[in-house]
Amino acid sequence: MKAIFLHCYYGDIVDEMLTAISRVNFPFNLYVNIVEGPEQHVIYSKVISLFPNAIGFISDNKGHDIGGQLVLMNHWLTTDMVEDEIIFLQTKKSPQHIEGGNEWRRELMRVITPENTDIIKEKFNSNRTGMIGSSRWLITDEKQCYHFLQPELLQLCGFCGMNNIESKNFGFIGGTMFIVKAKIYRDFFTKNNPLKIRGLLTSTAYAHAAERLLGF
Repeated sequence: MKAIFLHCYYGDIVDEMLTAISRVNFPFNLYVNIVEGPEQHVIYSKVISLFPNAIGFISDNKGHDIGGQLVLMNHWLTTDMVEDEIIFLQTKKSPQHIEGGNEWRRELMRVITPENTDIIKEKFNSNRTGMIGSSRWLITDEKQCYHFLQPELLQLCGFCGMNNIESKNFGFIGGTMFIVKAKIYRDFFTKNNPLKIRGLLTSTAYAHAAERLLGF
């Protein structure tokens, strides 16, 4: 059993995301966070019509996509669900990319396509593998991982007791859509309250730093 965390900000991409989720070939529980606004009830209706057992939340946009995922993480920690992996998905757009980031989003979403299920299962049989995402968007360059966000990352890593900066142990999936072994995040976020981390995300820079934190 897997957990799918879906964060919804852009209403025009929700149908695409829900259609992709409906095609997966593995059992899952769906957790959905919707950013409050004029589209929130329409989005919620779409989710429930396809997935009546989905667990849904409506939150403000603090922390952007990462903030919404932290809302879901906070709830997930209170459940007694036994899920082996967590899949992070979001209605991703980017005006800096071709077609507004459509290609980027669809590449990242390959973590849930049926043709990749077996290889992901095989990779996760190894104790050396904790996270899987699009290799094209795996970012390990020190400048991209750290230098542009030094103050924010130093504060977040310090808050969570992480030594990635000192050890130069960098790497994250650009776009924050990936699949991760659930135990890794359950252990980490049990020690580091997700809502307290969300409270630190007071700017877009902090949200981008938290994206890296999830990879670290």
